[in-house]
Amino acid sequence: MFTVTAAERAEAYRLLSLCFHPPDERLLEALRETEVTWLRPAVDPVLTELRKDFAQLFVGPFMVPAPPYGSVYLESGRRVCGDSTMEVMAHYREEGLDLALKEPADHVAVELEYMYLLAVREMTAVAAGDEAGAAGYLAKQRDFLLRHLGAWVPMLRDRIVESARTGFYRRLARNADSFIRADLDASAAPRPDRSPRFA
Repeated sequence: MFTVTAAERAEAYRLLSLCFHPPDERLLEALRETEVTWLRPAVDPVLTELRKDFAQLFVGPFMVPAPPYGSVYLESGRRVCGDSTMEVMAHYREEGLDLALKEPADHVAVELEYMYLLAVREMTAVAAGDEAGAAGYLAKQRDFLLRHLGAWVPMLRDRIVESARTGFYRRLARNADSFIRADLDASAAPRPDRSPRFA
């Protein structure tokens, strides 16, 4: 077990989001340079293999074993862009975010990036001595994890672990789920120690 600092926590959400975008050299460079050691792959992954695995897991063209959209797991009938997607969009609007998205609002990468934004805003409030503002952002993070990201990522993890052809995506799925669960637990803890601890 180890503790993640506030800065590492925000960085972890940013990098996890990047990992669920189509892989490119920018991803490999970010993983090599990150100080979030548990996100570094054990060996440098081969980009061509990552691209193939990403496509077969999340894109298709035929059956997609691990759809990266929350609504598939939260809505009846596995439909994309249901009521839960509209709820996610309402969260984004509340924070004044531009909704000209390339993916549906409940794509795992987009939801992870939203958590990064909230974590940064919480850190900014803490640095400014704004305890009420920091507590408000903490509450928003907890609510979003409970109602959205944390509610469906365990199911996505299972799909990825079952169907991934590379160790990178299996490890990513397990680490993302472990981190989110630990962060959800930590968000319920009183300050000053609300950094997630996980194996």
